[in-house]
Amino acid sequence: MKRNIGAVPALYPCPVVVVGAMVDGKPSWTLAAHAGTVAHSHLMVSLVKAHYINKGIRENKELSFNVVDEAWLKKADRMGVISGNRTDKSEVFSYSIGENGAPIINDAKVSIECEVDGDYELENFDNFICRIQATYADDCVLNVRWEDRLPCLQARPLRVPDIRILRHRECCRQVWEDERMSFSMNLYYKGGNGSARAFVQEMVSSGIVDEIRCMDGCLRYEYFVSLSDPETVLLIDTWRDQKALDEYHASPLMDAVAMLREKYDLHMKAERYTEASMPDEDRSFIRN
Repeated sequence: MKRNIGAVPALYPCPVVVVGAMVDGKPSWTLAAHAGTVAHSHLMVSLVKAHYINKGIRENKELSFNVVDEAWLKKADRMGVISGNRTDKSEVFSYSIGENGAPIINDAKVSIECEVDGDYELENFDNFICRIQATYADDCVLNVRWEDRLPCLQARPLRVPDIRILRHRECCRQVWEDERMSFSMNLYYKGGNGSARAFVQEMVSSGIVDEIRCMDGCLRYEYFVSLSDPETVLLIDTWRDQKALDEYHASPLMDAVAMLREKYDLHMKAERYTEASMPDEDRSFIRN
């Protein structure tokens, strides 16, 4: 029997790709799983507007799709964690320039060079429609069975904890390694004269919130306003494990958040929670 689990984008697994584009004369890269085929001549990739690489894609109208395989998975994964707004990614990969001007990762066994035909903007995402110009394939993936050509696939439903990067017939890496290790932080920001709300507005408008949500291991990052105390804002952020939170705390994003906390003179209270199974006797009180 099937049941309605809500409006979940469940078209998975999807191939993992690293998107490449020139930004201010240097290559930049970002990891993407929301990419696919449109008609027989185009590809589409959906990227959060705050991504640094989007600027170069809009200006140059050229980008590449580089299909990830296990040999360089660790580097590819890092492209989804660090931000080009704060870190120069140009030397992460050995690359070549394609015939039409897009950077191509040399280690990728399949790379597709595209020209951007259009950008459909939806819910703070740039959805780039890209006409295929050239496909570069290593000899090792030619004249073999199709199911062996893409050695790594990714299934990534947003904010669902049981997520894996899948290899054909086996799992080569579990992204959310153990659901029971995830935890949530409740951070209460309190200020005066609307400063807590102003802090949240700048966090969102500057793109910091979107970048944090894109970090590996961030499962949730949402703000809530108190009805009883308008000077208090609650942040609920959920993390895969302590390592993911530690990496966020050590990142330039944390420095940017700390500066804004100081700017708006906010005081904080923190609470930490781990998820527990709901007893059956309590489920009857939940209205789905």
